Amino acid sequence: MLKLFSRYVPIKTVLLLVTENVLITGTLAALLQWWARPLVQDSDVAMVALRVAFITLIFQISLFYNDLYDLSVVHTRSELLIRTLQSFGVAGVLLSILFWMFPALVIGEGNYVVVIFLVIGVLFLLGWRTLVHFASRFYETPRRLLVVGTGEVAVDLVKALLERSDLNMKVVGFLGESDEQVGSVLVNPKVVGVTDQLEELVESHNVDRVVVALSDRRNKLPVLALLNLKLRGVIIEDAHTLFENVTGKIRTTALPPSWLVFSEGFSALDRKVRLKQAFDFVLALVAAILALPFALVIPILIKLDSAGPALFRQDRVGYRGKTFKVTKFRTMRKDAEDLAGPQWATEDDPRITRIGRFLRKSRLDELPQIWNILKGDMSWVGPRPERPHFVAMLTEQLNYYAERHSVRPGLTGWAQTRYHYGSTVEDALEKLQYDLFYIKNLSFGLDLAILFETGKIVLFGRGR
Repeated sequence: MLKLFSRYVPIKTVLLLVTENVLITGTLAALLQWWARPLVQDSDVAMVALRVAFITLIFQISLFYNDLYDLSVVHTRSELLIRTLQSFGVAGVLLSILFWMFPALVIGEGNYVVVIFLVIGVLFLLGWRTLVHFASRFYETPRRLLVVGTGEVAVDLVKALLERSDLNMKVVGFLGESDEQVGSVLVNPKVVGVTDQLEELVESHNVDRVVVALSDRRNKLPVLALLNLKLRGVIIEDAHTLFENVTGKIRTTALPPSWLVFSEGFSALDRKVRLKQAFDFVLALVAAILALPFALVIPILIKLDSAGPALFRQDRVGYRGKTFKVTKFRTMRKDAEDLAGPQWATEDDPRITRIGRFLRKSRLDELPQIWNILKGDMSWVGPRPERPHFVAMLTEQLNYYAERHSVRPGLTGWAQTRYHYGSTVEDALEKLQYDLFYIKNLSFGLDLAILFETGKIVLFGRGR
């Protein structure tokens, strides 16, 4: 189990990603040597290597977009077969288009090398995945975990662990504060003892990780027992930290401010925000040119579909609480809020127009926000910008909500890719927890991962 952007990733995922890169590259190289050796010898070896690397990248992106590197999605062999065939089919079509547009990318004569790989590559990849699956039973030893505490924090953590079976963590049970709690079932594992029995239970249950989830630690934390266990090699961890690593969000309920102060993260945030703005500006210039054809056609479709302006401007709260005007293509009737005032959009919202529904699903309604990025009001990646009315309400009801404005709001974001479109205070709480995780772990790598995930959401219509 490895940690990437403060979130646990199964070793098997990393193993598959690396070994399949070698498998695809090696198979293509072998086919070139066997099928088109004279052509390769007459070519620049470095250029051939770059073309092979590019083709490998296309195949692995296709595997990623079909969720083949998400071990929580693919559960059966039939599903593995279907998703693998889909991945190779999409990669084949995409490469055919690219080879037609850019003939210099072709390797071998008449693309035969890639065609042959499309057939045998599926068999190689399925065989390799089957082998890794069986081998993982021997090298993946379950981590045995004991939770000190029985409160809401402890229960939520165990529920999160049960949803992440890919992490191979087995919860032995809870430790309560009184003998009356022993034997009671809170989730799936039960209360197996009390805190005074910590060392004894770690020994008898062969525990290698102890998680402290006590809501009130004053005079209740078994400090000496925890110290003795740590000196013996047992991992001692805070429940809020493990929750963040498992779920990719920060649990704000019952979160002490001291945890945010002393935990890793939030480092050099101002400098990162400034560097991010420079990158956003350059990317927005390129995107503005590419989006120009859509910007000419979409307003016409909006005007044909319903009365009102094509563009929609609205106040939103941005960086450090500053209000700005966000610009989007209009997706609702022009009188959408005349009667009821500000409202969250909901699924199957009757105020959304026919073309508006398509624009929202495809995210094309947000293209004009490229102008907001160029102006410096927004970023490509960040928390979703909310309206002042909702910000005032949520800041009053939710702890740490104002901290969302420590970075610029984004066209997409960690919360947008991990959680559905929200329309309640409870949804806002969930998205806040993802937003805080993003701000805490802000980096170029995390932004890139979010952009890749956003592409998957847009392509497969998983948005609102």
